[in-house]
Amino acid sequence: MNRDMKKRKIPEFKSEGQEQQFWATADSTKYLDWSSAKRAKLVRLKPTLKMPKRTRSTK
Repeated sequence: MNRDMKKRKIPEFKSEGQEQQFWATADSTKYLDWSSAKRAKLVRLKPTLKMPKRTRSTK
């Protein structure tokens, strides 16, 4: 990847749902340089029992 390529600014989101919707369709390589990413250990991460609300689509 060409490191000189200008990355786009990640927009600010009003809600987690709005952020999820954005990243579901956005190409993260246009916003982040994954070649410089480092692994992280999330040792205190706990699973959640909350599930996102699904909306029914009527067709």
